[in-house]
Amino acid sequence: MTAILSPMALVMNLGLPYWEFVFTLIYSATQGQWVVEGTIATLVTVLMLAFALLAAELLHRRLNGSETGPQAA
Repeated sequence: MTAILSPMALVMNLGLPYWEFVFTLIYSATQGQWVVEGTIATLVTVLMLAFALLAAELLHRRLNGSETGPQAA
């Protein structure tokens, strides 16, 4: 399992080197409140995923010059 997940860890550490620090801060700030901790950690994870997808889409459009819609034809 470690060998399978290591490429993902490499990409996360290159792109977001402080992600572990962020989750450590969340854990420390909400220690003993596991519902709040889980909610905040989930929210941060979803926001990072949304940002990564948005950045990938914008980069894809910029690199490929692809436009969508009827005006592209």
